[in-house]
Amino acid sequence: MRLILALLILALPLALGAQVYEIRDESGKVIGYSDKPPAGDSGAQPIEVSKPNTAAPPPDIPRPPPPPAKEEKHAYKLNITNPATETVIPQGPGNFTVDVRVTPALHENDRLQLFVDGVAWGEPQRAPHFALVNVYRGAHDIMIRAVNADGDNLGESDSIKVYVRRPMIRN
Repeated sequence: MRLILALLILALPLALGAQVYEIRDESGKVIGYSDKPPAGDSGAQPIEVSKPNTAAPPPDIPRPPPPPAKEEKHAYKLNITNPATETVIPQGPGNFTVDVRVTPALHENDRLQLFVDGVAWGEPQRAPHFALVNVYRGAHDIMIRAVNADGDNLGESDSIKVYVRRPMIRN
């Protein structure tokens, strides 16, 4: 910054068309420049200064528009309210529902994905109720995850275990 200021001060006489003097010591070494000759005969010589280089400023280039804002990721707390953990689903076709409480309420593009034994069950949905049909007998871990349109995890419930009892035919 100081260098620029010094150059501007030195260039000011050029802009005004003033004479510039080169000042030398007794040995002929240049020791400075001035717009006024020093008092007495000190060996100051007027010098011709050529017109400074100039260039037109670059054209105004509009800034590119900012990238679209990424959808904000919301954090959710999920709690499976039905069935309770360690529930036994009685003998039958293996049908039952899973309900979840989501806090805060889901935003427009966020969904809930049900997982049974670590595998996604059905498509993500907005409703906090899942109907499971024809679940095979045995123990199953159930978990629900909130996801955005990109599939990013926005929160998930604790896993619960349920036991499905179904009749089986033995040979």
